[in-house]
Amino acid sequence: MTFDSIYEIITPPQLLKKAWFVDYFDGDSIRSWWSIGAGTFATKNIINGGLEMLGTGNNWIIMGAKRHYNEQGCVFEAITTAVDITSTTFTMGGTNTGGITGDLIYAGVRTGTSSNWVLESRNGGTNSTGGSTAIDLNPHRHKIELFPSMAEYHVDRVLEVTTTTNLPDARQQPLWFGQSNQSGASIMYFEAYNT
Repeated sequence: MTFDSIYEIITPPQLLKKAWFVDYFDGDSIRSWWSIGAGTFATKNIINGGLEMLGTGNNWIIMGAKRHYNEQGCVFEAITTAVDITSTTFTMGGTNTGGITGDLIYAGVRTGTSSNWVLESRNGGTNSTGGSTAIDLNPHRHKIELFPSMAEYHVDRVLEVTTTTNLPDARQQPLWFGQSNQSGASIMYFEAYNT
């Protein structure tokens, strides 16, 4: 059997992904479609190394105010690695604003909130919900799926959290955010699409 594209290999034939975006963070530098909101980033010089956060404090990248993703039906998926679980906030997801405040949803490590993976939604308030799986420093696949009245968060294809509170009510753009006393968190893959 032969395929014309990766899309055909990983997508069931009955599913048509709309506004589909994928980045493997390979090459010598961050791609031009990303906007660096704050912080310092560099690609790692190893196979499948991805993009590494080099700065401490607040670091984030967004899609440069290109909000292609429907807040009532979209998916954000990323493979990430944290470097610290005691003094780090390290998340992926979507935002409507040009940064890390306002109408957004993200998931990952949330220091001071939980020692487990967390889904946090912020729209008219903040809702943090911890999952059942403890955080570690290994690479993991994180997936947030937005529906009209709820959101689901999966880690390595296992459902961790479902929430119906403070969900986004405006179109979203991909977000990768870190707030840390240590540098070195990395992202190897990011995918977003409407459902």
